[in-house]
Amino acid sequence: MAKLGFKHCISDAGVYYFICGNDIIIAIVYVDDAIFMGSNSSLLTSKKKEFMKIWECRDLGEPREFLQMWITRDRKQRTLSLDQSDYLKKIIKCFSMENANATRTPLPAGYKPMANKGEANSTIRSQFQSVIGSLLYLCLGTQ
Repeated sequence: MAKLGFKHCISDAGVYYFICGNDIIIAIVYVDDAIFMGSNSSLLTSKKKEFMKIWECRDLGEPREFLQMWITRDRKQRTLSLDQSDYLKKIIKCFSMENANATRTPLPAGYKPMANKGEANSTIRSQFQSVIGSLLYLCLGTQ
């Protein structure tokens, strides 16, 4: 990306930006997926073409989905919305949580945990870590 004049965003490892005068191009790259957006369509097209000369890829046009996020753009209103509800449904199904009940707080008021003196169940621990990892990805994806 540096060869194309992009700078790396400090706050996110997969985000790059290119500034030319008052115009900016932002590229989000994750493994073999990339998405470009910018304020100047001709500059955007030029940078995408340069990118495609270096890395084998194809332009799929206006993005509708990226990294399990649905993208809705309203050019008139100048808005962009991200939706991960399908990914959340997959998480719920994957971890058999279709019949889970929502609660305002996970524990009763005044609850005081006690140390578990037994050995942790490795299967339950692994499932818990998987659920938490999936939910963190969900939260961080559209923060």
